[in-house]
Order: sequence, then structure tokens, then C-alpha cells
Amino acid sequence: MKEDKYIFDSISLEKECYHLAALFMASTNIRDIQNKKPKSQFQIFSIYEAQEIKKLLILISIQLRMIDDLMKNYSRKNYIPSKKIGIIKYSGKNKLNKMSIRDTCNKVIHAKSLTINTQKTKIILKGTESNKNKDEWSANISVIAYIESALGLIKSYDEDWDVSAYK
Repeated sequence: MKEDKYIFDSISLEKECYHLAALFMASTNIRDIQNKKPKSQFQIFSIYEAQEIKKLLILISIQLRMIDDLMKNYSRKNYIPSKKIGIIKYSGKNKLNKMSIRDTCNKVIHAKSLTINTQKTKIILKGTESNKNKDEWSANISVIAYIESALGLIKSYDEDWDVSAYK
């Protein structure tokens, strides 16, 4: 008996990607207003912005990882977007490794800290590997590449998934 399939609402997931992109794109304009009018009430938006970005990143990453696992479990082929999303560096090593969408989702889910740079549309994640050495890592993620790859994976899932056979 095959595993039960979880059916994702791909439209809702695409909208979450849109909201993540919109937060990064609107951030500069909001910050410009804050700089021009330091006494404005727009400063509270910086707090909300960071909270919303973190929430969306985690929510999207968990769903993408589940889709990725589901596609693999059901032997779907050629579905993984090949775009590299960021780079990761492990402590004590000089080599930088490129990260796929799966790698990025894993690091978002397990990061101990997340720093947002809306001006450069980047995210910096830091954490510790679960291996016996507890290697520390730091990852620099392009939000635009993350969203593009997320949309590619969602599209592959949406086009490749036959829900008519769902039992």
C-alpha cells in the first residue's frame, strides 16, 4: 500500500510566495517614509515586516519540503528546479557550497537565527548541523531565487499531480 498523499492548495502557496515578495519589495518604500518622517507611526511596520517574513519563510519552506518528499516518494522525475538559491559555509571550512531549493528549505526550517536584508533581498541563516560534530553553518539566500524556485516546484507539483486517482 502506498503512502497517503497530502494534497496541497497550490494557489494558496503561490499567494504566500507573492506576499513574501511583496514584503521585500514594499520594504524600501516604507523605510523611505520612515527616514523622511522619523516621528511617523510607520516604525511599527519594521517589526511586523520581520515577523511576517519569518513566518512566511517557515510556512512556505515546510510545504515545499513536503511537496519535494511527496514527488520523490511517488517517483516523479525532472521536477526539481535547478536554480541555485544561495550559498552555505560551514565553520572551519573555506569552501562555499551552492544550495538547492531543498537545501534552502531545510536550513530555513532548522535555522537558529534569521537575519533579513530587505534592501538586497537577501536572508542570512545561521545554525548547527545535527551531526556528531555539531558543525556550525551560515547561509546567504537570495529571496528572489528562492521564490522563483518555489514557484517552479509548485508548478511542477500542480501540473504533474493526478488527483483523480486519490483515494
